[in-house]
Amino acid sequence: MDQPHSVETIAPSAGSAAVDRWCAVTERLVALYERPFGGKPRGRYRISMKLMCRIVGQRRVWPEQIEAIRRSLYDRGYLLVDLETYFVVVSQQTFVSYRRLNEASIDKAG
Repeated sequence: MDQPHSVETIAPSAGSAAVDRWCAVTERLVALYERPFGGKPRGRYRISMKLMCRIVGQRRVWPEQIEAIRRSLYDRGYLLVDLETYFVVVSQQTFVSYRRLNEASIDKAG
């Protein structure tokens, strides 16, 4: 049985303070998504590692912490894409209208 993707599944022994911390980071990232900047009223954005560290309040963000943030954002309907030097925050709804690949398409391309 699958566990829900939540901050608690990443760090169950960390306590509620750690969970609250990642929830606060998630809230801030979601608020930035909804806020107008860069000439757009709202929407996807990229954020540098340096700025992610600033939001998290640390000099370095560890992979386990990125995973906790990613899962927390997923629970809220957003995706965090790690592209090594920066991250992208995008709504899951962005992909709803994408065309679907099926077996026939793979067979024809093959």
